[in-house]
Amino acid sequence: MLTLKEHLNLGKLAKAAIFYLVLIMLFFIVVEGLSSVTMFIIGIFTRHEAREAKHAQYDELLGWVNKPNVYIKDLYGPNVYLRTNSQGFRSNTDFTANIPQGKIRIICTGDSFTLGYGVDNDNAWCQLLSANDERLETVNMGQGGYGIDQAYLWYMRDGRKLEHDIHIFAFIDDDFRRATSSKFWNYQKPVFKLKGDTLIIDNVPVPRYQFETPVLTRIATNWRNFQMFQLLGRMRERSKVQLIPYKGFDEPIRNIALKIFEALHQAHKEKGSTLVVLYLPTDYDYSHEVPWRKFLSDEFKKRDIIFIDMTPEFVKQPMNLMFKVHYSEYGNKYLADALYKKLTAIPEIRNKLSKVR
Repeated sequence: MLTLKEHLNLGKLAKAAIFYLVLIMLFFIVVEGLSSVTMFIIGIFTRHEAREAKHAQYDELLGWVNKPNVYIKDLYGPNVYLRTNSQGFRSNTDFTANIPQGKIRIICTGDSFTLGYGVDNDNAWCQLLSANDERLETVNMGQGGYGIDQAYLWYMRDGRKLEHDIHIFAFIDDDFRRATSSKFWNYQKPVFKLKGDTLIIDNVPVPRYQFETPVLTRIATNWRNFQMFQLLGRMRERSKVQLIPYKGFDEPIRNIALKIFEALHQAHKEKGSTLVVLYLPTDYDYSHEVPWRKFLSDEFKKRDIIFIDMTPEFVKQPMNLMFKVHYSEYGNKYLADALYKKLTAIPEIRNKLSKVR
């Protein structure tokens, strides 16, 4: 048995151990806090631009849009270039207002998956469509970070200035979620709202402070790096997990999306051009059933809108072959070839092509 003195010594040792353990924990808490503050300050004064920022500029309607006449030789890697023409479209040449004789002109609108993020101008799927058929002239109006709202607005403002036969309105599933917010990566953007049965555009002119005061933008971005905010964010997300199984598919955005597509469909009917709505799969589609696919397929049948869903074709291919975050060169080529076959199987488009020799 231990003596009283030995009991007292053990008590002192236990208290000392607890004291030093608490001291060590406090030390790590202080170091962690100072590290977060240090990383926050470094983040504010370190310029980390998205690649899109190198070729985009402020636009009061759209938030941002391509700069005209930009050439960046190594944007995505050695000799993987991006060039825009004087109209701000991703192209090596300008486009005339009228369609050249002997050509069918296709305008492709969408986000970075349409722009061709990660590949050069010649290997973006929109450009590769024309490699399948010399009768085709394609116009790439993809823009990084766009939601369906910005893609629609840019087409209605600038795309319609060009005569064209076909408009491919392409999107990924996340482009609907983007359309619900007045911000993307802390960059301000327009946002649609429904007032009764009418589309109303809000947050325009788009505030331009993110272009004029980039330090403030970096502050807004980097405050989330504090661990306490990340913890709160995780707790908030966990509390919602049972309520929101899939983000960006609630009734308001579904109604807004249908209004946008109805407006596009009507504009093309009046113009005599053909609208093709194109769902572009991402790596997410390999393991998830995105509700937008069936919803849009059903709704477009009711409205007689042409809809192409490329998911069934994509998931047959190895994901690591099709993607490098965005589409790889192989993925862009595969999409262009498969899409061309689908387009030429549509009677309305086949009829247009038959008239061009």
